[in-house]
Amino acid sequence: MGDDEKEPTPQELAEAAALARALEEGRAGGGPPAPEDALAAAALVRLRGLDRARAQVVLDRVVAARRQARRRRAWMILAPLGALAAAAVLALGLTAPLRRHAPAALRSATLPRPSTALIEAQLQAAHGQPAPLDAEMRSYRRALYGALASRYGGGQ
Repeated sequence: MGDDEKEPTPQELAEAAALARALEEGRAGGGPPAPEDALAAAALVRLRGLDRARAQVVLDRVVAARRQARRRRAWMILAPLGALAAAAVLALGLTAPLRRHAPAALRSATLPRPSTALIEAQLQAAHGQPAPLDAEMRSYRRALYGALASRYGGGQ
């Protein structure tokens, strides 16, 4: 074995044994099943005595079956994703009118924006000068709690 090759796993060894049985007996026999493409290759090797035309027909069947399996596998992945996307679009479409016309009691509060002074105080605090941040945060918290209280009825 080369330096970059790994030792075969027990599963690979079992599949190789199943393939060897398939070549000898014409079927996978007992034990773990051989991979489908390996069985197809074994069938081609076993039938090597066929004339060229018949061998081409067998090869075409194997290739067509493989393509069909790939398409089926793609649909098995794409169909659920498409259904999920359709469900999300439907959910958004059904809830958008409800959110737009929701009563005021169900809408969320509009929070105040932080002032430029607060942003500058945060910048100064990031550079090691925390003194102005405390006063600006108190002012912002008062405005924030006031907006929440007026929207949701503070302390009742």
